[in-house]
Amino acid sequence: MLAVLGVSIPICLQCLQVMDALFIFCCVWSIGALLVQRPEAKDRDRFDAFLKQLAALGTIDSNRVSASQLPSRSLYDYCFDVADGCWRSWSGYVTSYVPPPSGQFSKILVCTADTIR
Repeated sequence: MLAVLGVSIPICLQCLQVMDALFIFCCVWSIGALLVQRPEAKDRDRFDAFLKQLAALGTIDSNRVSASQLPSRSLYDYCFDVADGCWRSWSGYVTSYVPPPSGQFSKILVCTADTIR
């Protein structure tokens, strides 16, 4: 039960797992977004390891990871999809390239995981 303003609301285990995953995702892209990944200082890697240790959830290496686990690769490479209730790799959101009909060089935008993020 979740008590909000004196009202008890029943919460299922899956809802709690989704809220935990959303909290971790928000920490990555709010606090962790300020960190820069440089060859001499792997700050994002350290923050990623810290969050995974703090969450104490199992990890799995897949493009889709359930809310009850975390991706074994970097959390920066994943987005939490609320509709599916799972972690999805940013590369899964990349669409195939279709050249612009006008053929103008200035209109070309090739989607990558970095442009989707």
